[in-house]
Amino acid sequence: MFNDLKWLLEIRGSELPNGFSLLSDDGVDGKFLIYFYLTLFLDGPGHVCLVATSSTFARLSTVAQKLGFDLASYVAKEKLVVVDCFSQLLDGVFSCSAAAQPNVHSSFVLDESVGDAQLRPVYETVCSVIDGKPGAKWCVLVEDASQLLNAGVRANAILNLLHYCRVRTQQSGHLLAALVHAESVLNDSVDDDDAAMLVNTLLHWCDVHIGVSSLKSGLHQHIHGHLRIEWPVQNGVAKKPPVERHFKVLDRTVTVFAKGTSSAVL
Repeated sequence: MFNDLKWLLEIRGSELPNGFSLLSDDGVDGKFLIYFYLTLFLDGPGHVCLVATSSTFARLSTVAQKLGFDLASYVAKEKLVVVDCFSQLLDGVFSCSAAAQPNVHSSFVLDESVGDAQLRPVYETVCSVIDGKPGAKWCVLVEDASQLLNAGVRANAILNLLHYCRVRTQQSGHLLAALVHAESVLNDSVDDDDAAMLVNTLLHWCDVHIGVSSLKSGLHQHIHGHLRIEWPVQNGVAKKPPVERHFKVLDRTVTVFAKGTSSAVL
């Protein structure tokens, strides 16, 4: 499943990636990238802590069922933990007025000016999940970080949450993957300071960026969009050259092919 993506990302056999993978979409629905990482870890020896920001567990289960995955069974096996971000947000809102209590995850330094207290319960829950299974390989999967902007959370607070999750996962050799909606931010064509700050900062932090965008020529029956995988530039040199392909989303996988090699063209 998703073998084309695994090949492009050089994921071989049962090995699982680590670091920070940034996922972005622009003009197309990139949610299939979330399911790529979800199935990659659940189908292998890994575990997933899914921070749900836009979908209910029922919705996630319905889509996963089409891919041949019964999420409820993985929850029962403790391979999958779903964190309801918005219920955690409410906990954060109500705790803002309460006296600060000591916590084992005190590395999350609050900056009340950007609303960090709202998101601290999310970070603490993620840490508790990871700590609950020492030695396990975890993927902390943030379903849709941009949805938090729509909920009124400030970009700085979202970035602080992702920063602490990134540090926490890197320290233990885990993976953090998060989806954002670029909405042409990458082309500087949208006047949205918060969205631009979120996307551009995460681009600077990530170890790999997987971006999907709509075709410049518009909708096409056999080609659903453009895929670009790029690795960060360090000391003026990229770890690897970027990869660009077209893709088509099928019922249980995604096919990836070089430009001009679609079956509709050949």
